Amino acid sequence: CLFIQKMLVGSGTYGKVFIEKKRDGLRAVKYQQTTDESFFYASVCEEFCGGFVHPNLIHRFSSEWQDYQWIGVFEVGQPLTWTEPSHRVLWDILQGLAFLHVRNIVHRDIKPGNIVRVGETYKIIDFGLARILPYATQCQTPGMVSMPYRPIEIIQGGKTDVRCDIWSLGVVCLTLYRGRQVFK
Repeated sequence: CLFIQKMLVGSGTYGKVFIEKKRDGLRAVKYQQTTDESFFYASVCEEFCGGFVHPNLIHRFSSEWQDYQWIGVFEVGQPLTWTEPSHRVLWDILQGLAFLHVRNIVHRDIKPGNIVRVGETYKIIDFGLARILPYATQCQTPGMVSMPYRPIEIIQGGKTDVRCDIWSLGVVCLTLYRGRQVFK
């Protein structure tokens, strides 16, 4: 029997993330409900878009569907802090976004809470709002992209594309550079 400890480290609209300690090390485990259509769709996006292997995307070890929920097991990252070097975050996350964008995937929720540091590398997490182009321009999720990082065209009801991620990353880096939130 493996010794297991569980600690809640985050929760959102679609689910909860725990750090689980087992004999073979720490893992971040995301439990995402699939009991209604939007929850199910977020889980499908998490399964597809979060399954790519790239140094600047969080590594997923495994995933499964069980009892109306999607469960993903990921490497553990440290949350972004105000003291992170903005130029380093910018470089690493741009690499991850370029990888996604060339595959026509828009993350749509780049913010400090969706960037972690694993060792010396910054990585993108949480693909629940990600969409594949051209569907990203046709599917406007209410409240997508947290307000301080939301591009003006989305605030005005416009369509989204890869520029949405670039704007959001720019605001994240400016926030880190200034040491305080730029927009409220």
